[in-house]
Amino acid sequence: MFYSFYGIIRTQSRGGFIALVVVSFLIMWRGRISRSSKLVVAAIALVVLGAIAGSGFWDRIETIWSPQTEYDRAGGGRTDQWKTGLTLMLSSPWGAGINGYLTAEGLSHGGGGKWSAAHNSFLQIGVDLGIAGLALFWIMLARTFRELWRIQSCGRGPISSFQDQQINSSYSHMIADLGAISSFLEISLWGFVVGGFFLSQAYSGFLYFLLALSLACIRLERAVVSSKQASLDVDGMSR
Repeated sequence: MFYSFYGIIRTQSRGGFIALVVVSFLIMWRGRISRSSKLVVAAIALVVLGAIAGSGFWDRIETIWSPQTEYDRAGGGRTDQWKTGLTLMLSSPWGAGINGYLTAEGLSHGGGGKWSAAHNSFLQIGVDLGIAGLALFWIMLARTFRELWRIQSCGRGPISSFQDQQINSSYSHMIADLGAISSFLEISLWGFVVGGFFLSQAYSGFLYFLLALSLACIRLERAVVSSKQASLDVDGMSR
């Protein structure tokens, strides 16, 4: 967490700051510590952030809600770039190819001037892989979120009264552990969704590392449920 603070402060990234706020809120909201403990943790984090960050950082962050220049009002030029990205995606719905955004954007104004990145992971995918690729990208994220939420709901749900209490206890502990892991993975994915809205990170290794861990968590949960059911079936037959 400290490195996240430090990286955002050094880069003065407004998108990174928004992602940090969202992730911090979710961590505090999901945490099982008392409300007073959460307030103490939040206060300490604010003190540390305030001590490390200088006035220049806060002046830049303030432009999020109080833009001072046309550059600030355009989100650092992002809104114009997003309009270009939407135009490119709609004009070439089948896509320009992987990592083709920069070339497509440069050619869109005759190859002169600056060739700009998407500054939005979803537009980056939409221009590179087309509307179908963007739809599949959203489906991949949405299904991952849905499965992680399902695992968390299983971990929070009441434990059934099985005849074999040893099976019941082992199962409940494993599901609770997987529920905690899935919660952290979900929050991390929200960090990507929010931060990725301002950066061209559609092919970031961090995203696919999170998706791989999420898939492992989902498969482990299914294996645990199947193993529990098999144990109960065997126990029922032996009785």
